[in-house]
Amino acid sequence: MTSLRCVANCVRRIIRPTSLTFGTNPTTSAAIRLLHEHEQRGDQSQNKNAVEVQKRFIRDVCAQAESGSVNSALSTFRDTTVTWENVPDWAVLKFASSVARLDVEGAKELLKDHQKKTSNIYMRQRTFHKDQVPTILENLLKNEENGFMKAKELYATLVELKLYKRKNECAELFIQYHLMRNDLDAAIRELTESSEQYKSCLGLLPVLVEIARSNDQERLENVCSCAEKFSTPFQVTSAWLYALLENGKTEEAELFLQ
Repeated sequence: MTSLRCVANCVRRIIRPTSLTFGTNPTTSAAIRLLHEHEQRGDQSQNKNAVEVQKRFIRDVCAQAESGSVNSALSTFRDTTVTWENVPDWAVLKFASSVARLDVEGAKELLKDHQKKTSNIYMRQRTFHKDQVPTILENLLKNEENGFMKAKELYATLVELKLYKRKNECAELFIQYHLMRNDLDAAIRELTESSEQYKSCLGLLPVLVEIARSNDQERLENVCSCAEKFSTPFQVTSAWLYALLENGKTEEAELFLQ
């Protein structure tokens, strides 16, 4: 690869980008174009290999953290990634989620360090894998020992540091956690608290579906009162209609519209 670049540089120095070489000498232009293509293919191959190396390392250091050697894994991670040109967001988050299983504070510090080093990157340019954050939160919620608290703290840290935008699917995960345990009141508290915290009524739909099933007017009024602070009347009405139809209550939905 190095020798090919040397040849390319020599050709560029010898052949000046004049109208003669590029305008009337197609052979020369084709030669330079081929050299460019070779360089690009070589760079792509190197990048692919680098990503594979990173994936293997992250997989190994995550396994080390989950086995109980959190401090050792953190040291290994920092000592190794300091030599990387760029530390991908997905890699930091994956490792942080493994650390959080045993040391949520260590995971939060890891994310804070990463944010400081990459503060010039806009949120939309973050390189998390598709659905990576919801999947990680869901896995933490399944953790028997304080899984809910760990998932909540990790998510709050991501949002606070502007590493990740709060999303409806994440809010619904926390609400579904309570609903799966048949604790509607806890789900309503979760909805209310997150709405006040993020000034947005995320995760409203599953709560309304459960309220429609039980036909509890008092709970409905409380939830709608909260929702109307951060949602339009149309959004709240649409959500309630959906909840009624989801429970097969077509007649009630029709009466509500009248």
